[in-house]
Amino acid sequence: MSISTLIYGSNSESRVEEIKKSLANFKWEHNPDLRIIERTKTKKSIGIEEVRPISNFLKIKPLGRIKIVVIKEANLLTTEAQNSLLKILEEPPEYAQIFLEGNSIESFLPTILSRCAKIKLKGEEKTIVESDFLKMTLAERFDYMETLSKQDKEEILDYLTNILKTLKNSENKMGSENLNLLISTIENLSKFNLNTRLALENLVINFK
Repeated sequence: MSISTLIYGSNSESRVEEIKKSLANFKWEHNPDLRIIERTKTKKSIGIEEVRPISNFLKIKPLGRIKIVVIKEANLLTTEAQNSLLKILEEPPEYAQIFLEGNSIESFLPTILSRCAKIKLKGEEKTIVESDFLKMTLAERFDYMETLSKQDKEEILDYLTNILKTLKNSENKMGSENLNLLISTIENLSKFNLNTRLALENLVINFK
């Protein structure tokens, strides 16, 4: 039985490159056995209208050995689009391989996650040295936290924990208020189903 794969972390170029490496003998240019689904520039999400054609595409046997479907930035799939994918992911044809790539797994339905093998990539482009956060302007902190909020919770908590360690070890004492704020943010994100972006914005607003 064919297995669908979800690749997340790092950036889109790295994720697509990972897919290509796993299919070394597959021709990527002008291949009728390849279908790439991606967000149009005028939209902020990938809707059911982009996903529906996948079923018909996979019903037709490949001209070569396999058929490939790649959904780029799949974390932007709407709930309706994800639900439309479930049957396809559950019972793809033997000759089909489906790849979803996205920056995190937080926005995927549990039913989608249960139907995919998962590969997590790590990349330097996502990482900012923790001490740099302390040197950022308020606007820079907001911008970075918006980006960070789109990562999976494990990476967010690791980043905040490293900031906490940097503060504790820093010769430049920034006060117990910042330490307590970081600790409470980490604990709340760990224990409760909070809106991650709002929690990070609250951290930035109250960080001295």
